[in-house]
Amino acid sequence: MKNILGMNLKFYRKKSGLKQTELGQIAFELPSGAAQSKISKFENGVQEPSEEELGQLSMALKIEQEELFSTERLNANTQLDEVREVVIPPKLLAGFPTLRNYVIALNAAADNRDVPLMKEIVKTALSAIEKELIEINNQT
Repeated sequence: MKNILGMNLKFYRKKSGLKQTELGQIAFELPSGAAQSKISKFENGVQEPSEEELGQLSMALKIEQEELFSTERLNANTQLDEVREVVIPPKLLAGFPTLRNYVIALNAAADNRDVPLMKEIVKTALSAIEKELIEINNQT
């Protein structure tokens, strides 16, 4: 199962010139076999990293943690119909409670490979987030 986190993790790992084993050793100080297995599970969507592990991965890759969840880079290198699961960081979900519903809808559309619906959900979600940000700014 492909997922945004896994695709980005693999992209930034390769961009850094690291093998799965090397990234796992740098980020988690694991022996080579365990290091490779852990990174492989993250990249293939078999296991989700914890908040602490996300921090360790982003530090090892010298990127911001949010870049692991970004879809901007995927537009040039990945077809939307390849995305099978959308994972949103818990901190972001806490800040935007309505986002959870969009994620559920987007994952359902991804399961059905309904690319037009996925695009519409993303567009609607971004609009809703923008409105929430405006409200937050107006309150401060």
